[in-house]
Amino acid sequence: MTVVAGTRLRRSRRNLVVLALAIVTATSATFWLSESGVLALPQAPTPSGAASGGAIATFTPLIPSTVTVPQGQGGQKIAGVLLGKVTNAAGFAPRLRVDISWLDPLDAGAVLNNPNAWMSFGLYYPIHTGSCSGGDPVDSLSITDGSALCVAPNTQAVGPLTYNGQLTINATMLSGFIIETVADPASPPTCGATGSTWCAPSGVAINQNAFYIAASINTPGGTPPGQQSQLTTLNFYLGARSF
Repeated sequence: MTVVAGTRLRRSRRNLVVLALAIVTATSATFWLSESGVLALPQAPTPSGAASGGAIATFTPLIPSTVTVPQGQGGQKIAGVLLGKVTNAAGFAPRLRVDISWLDPLDAGAVLNNPNAWMSFGLYYPIHTGSCSGGDPVDSLSITDGSALCVAPNTQAVGPLTYNGQLTINATMLSGFIIETVADPASPPTCGATGSTWCAPSGVAINQNAFYIAASINTPGGTPPGQQSQLTTLNFYLGARSF
């Protein structure tokens, strides 16, 4: 299995850590299977949208920024934090999983403010430029990646500790993974001002798609207002790989 390791970014102990792990090339003769070990597969041609070296995807940590959801007449409410982006060869997204671990749970008290709070991590794919509106899929997020984008949640993403497409992590369950299950278009259209299906945002090369990882703090009473930006003070490990 061919693995390309990334680098760890740390501004300070209190800053968010995002580590780019690992994407397996499509031409590799073996793929890791979580239940049955290593399975030999026939070699396949490198996808036209593969990254340099033949990797079917690359993970890019993003400077943490808040994300919003529509509220009221054209308003937006902070709903979480954008963490990273996975750029993949078009048509290969369902062969990818995102691994997430919380590295400093001892700092939870100063951030979560509730012993019953937890963090949710989800995968989101772009559907149009500009901010989301009430007409977009439920729980769509307005993000900024160079320019404004509306991204829709993959509510069918699967994995241990995953419910409605969201991976839940708390002080006793510190890590897990999410598998991207939405089939990305083999010939992605460029994102425009309107749309409801997966599109290719600005900066993504021909024959490539991208999806995003975002996190939020949750409590039994719902998403706590005014608290989401504190996620940037915690440390996490994020990575993506083929399976």
